[in-house]
Amino acid sequence: MRGETRRKPWAFPGLRRGRGGGYQRDRGRSTKILATLHLAAELFERALTPEHAGWIALVALTAGEGFGFNRAFLLRRTNGLLEGWLGIGPRSGEEAAQLWQQLQALEVKPLATLGTFQPEIISQEKARLAETLQALRTPLQEGCGRWRRAFVARRDFADPCVRHWMHALQSPFLVVLPLVRQGTFWGVVLADNFVTRAPVSAPLLEGAQALCHSLQAALERTELWARFQAEQEARRRAEQAVVLVETARALAHDIKNPLTAAAGLLQHLLEHKPTTVEEWEAWGRKIADGLSRVERQVNQLVQELASRGQGMELTRTDAVALLQRLVASWQALAESRSISLRFDPPEKPVCVWADPAYLDRCVENLLSNAVKAVGLGGEVRVRVEEEGEWVRLSVADNGQPLPQPLRSDPFSGGLGQPGGSGEGLASVRRLTEAMGGKVEYDENEPGWVRFSLLLRRCV
Repeated sequence: MRGETRRKPWAFPGLRRGRGGGYQRDRGRSTKILATLHLAAELFERALTPEHAGWIALVALTAGEGFGFNRAFLLRRTNGLLEGWLGIGPRSGEEAAQLWQQLQALEVKPLATLGTFQPEIISQEKARLAETLQALRTPLQEGCGRWRRAFVARRDFADPCVRHWMHALQSPFLVVLPLVRQGTFWGVVLADNFVTRAPVSAPLLEGAQALCHSLQAALERTELWARFQAEQEARRRAEQAVVLVETARALAHDIKNPLTAAAGLLQHLLEHKPTTVEEWEAWGRKIADGLSRVERQVNQLVQELASRGQGMELTRTDAVALLQRLVASWQALAESRSISLRFDPPEKPVCVWADPAYLDRCVENLLSNAVKAVGLGGEVRVRVEEEGEWVRLSVADNGQPLPQPLRSDPFSGGLGQPGGSGEGLASVRRLTEAMGGKVEYDENEPGWVRFSLLLRRCV
């Protein structure tokens, strides 16, 4: 703007200035920056957790086929502090030479490894850099939370936060990339070239800032998803607590009579002491029978609570409409993980006898297991097929099959799909059987795992 004093871009320390006062333009480097941004944007869409999103950004910043910084760190704001959260890169020049030599010898492309979320790798790197991450921890000083754009700083930089980081990292210059969400300072990404001391071009700085803009959106999305999962878990635990209370009340009521009878027998035995062995045996059999009645009552009560089918009223339920609704609700998550979720409904409605709420829970369990099993880029197929008096509702995926010992009865409550607890599959069987149906598991189609609900067809 006219009359405004503007700082020339090459006045920033570490920025490369070309001949004649302009930037040295490296079209190949710019192309690499754009390709990295495009790939990172795709990977951010598949990020499963905030930590996963942060890791994608740090790898993109440090990978040789990416932005090429020597190392990078992610700090987040927590209760007035900026705390080291994630880091990647060598701790010394010797370690850097060894690491880069290994990557070249193994022909490893770090960006290519990001297609699959590997939390164990992140944990290992956090443990390796724990001392450095702790050293970067600092109170949020006045002025440090007002940054909005990326910049390059040297050791004489005014802000105390930056001076602290440069001292902790022993950096010749430091790239500072603020993370601002909805106008609030969330944290910061730091990057440097402490080994190569390579300067930072203007396109590289702008590309790194664009990457952090994408990271901010990914962090917001994954944090929302994490909160949603936490709420779901809290709701599940609350439901379990309600069931436990109901069970305790039912037990207190239903076993009172047989226990009272057994106690009466014991009291009578104490008051009228038998005089012969035969009398003792007779009274012993009566007491044992009373305790057996208590055991039968408890077992029956547990079965009733498990099935939840006492007094259930099954209704005519359109299975096609129900599946269409549930598949649609999972479609967005499937697309974010590049999963093909398909449901080819029949041309006419197919109705079953069911409790719609129970059927919802069963299908939702199967969809959740399938999406978790296939990982990124897999396929999930949902079908409805009429088989005589039965209707088969199936969810199939091309993920990993169940471990061999569990294939005979995966609905027993043991481990279910890889990474699961099996509780969902056990619940599916309980609810389906309570509706008069049955469940099946098969691998009849090579490369596919199929779980099915078989319910009575409603003409």
